[in-house]
Amino acid sequence: MPKVFADYKSQGHNWITLATGEYYPDILKDTCELYKPVLVLFGQLLKTSE
Repeated sequence: MPKVFADYKSQGHNWITLATGEYYPDILKDTCELYKPVLVLFGQLLKTSE
């Protein structure tokens, strides 16, 4: 099983983060789902832009 970023919690002081709580890679899937409509629209805009 691959390690998640939270496995490095004991070394957390060595990592830069601007947010408190869970580490970014651990919540990326949830964040992508939350912003899915915005990401889809952005993708459509990229495909149609010159």
